[in-house]
Amino acid sequence: MCKSSQKQIRCPKCSNAVDMTVWESINLSERPDLKTELLAGKINMFRCPKCSNTILIADKLTIRDDDKRFILTFMPCMNREDKLKKFDALKKQSEESGDIRDIFGYKLRFVADFNSLLEKVLIFDNDLLDKTIEVLKLVVMANNPDKVATSVCRFGRVNPDEEKVEFLIQDIKNKKLYTSVVPKQTYDAIDKQVQISGIKPYSFDWELIDADYATRIFSGLNNRRQ
Repeated sequence: MCKSSQKQIRCPKCSNAVDMTVWESINLSERPDLKTELLAGKINMFRCPKCSNTILIADKLTIRDDDKRFILTFMPCMNREDKLKKFDALKKQSEESGDIRDIFGYKLRFVADFNSLLEKVLIFDNDLLDKTIEVLKLVVMANNPDKVATSVCRFGRVNPDEEKVEFLIQDIKNKKLYTSVVPKQTYDAIDKQVQISGIKPYSFDWELIDADYATRIFSGLNNRRQ
């Protein structure tokens, strides 16, 4: 079910007040048109018509896709401590309410960053597993050691013609954007190892799949090889 409300947002830069639609939940299977809006950065993004200031409306947002079988809960966080606190609160709330008790075979994700939310939509839309992609991002950055501390690596797209997975590396320090390409067979090989290790592609509860999660998986895969 999709749910939204009209809110008056005051621009923090010029104080101009504007009425806009703020989404609380979106089912992409019911409203596929909103996927385009979401990926274009138009959902819950305030753009002041007076001064052109742009800000994200920092409200909780749930994205569901019954065709791709995933549910994402976005809750913006200030830092990792805040992220873990909200993640635990979400799990506790779901346990008490039973809202995911009858949901089977879905990927349930807690996301604290809006760009990560968009990234996961793209990953699942390409029929890939974010757990494997996060591990592969570690491999990509290992090949760019000089950029690890100052860069962010994100999934870009799958090139079906060349059977390659493309990643975007944003060098924050030097304000540059790079593309790193990995053969699709490398993804397939890592995904196979992830599955063999016992990690399920679906969820039994909310999961926080990020770089820290991938580091734990990567360490476990390396231990299995030894």
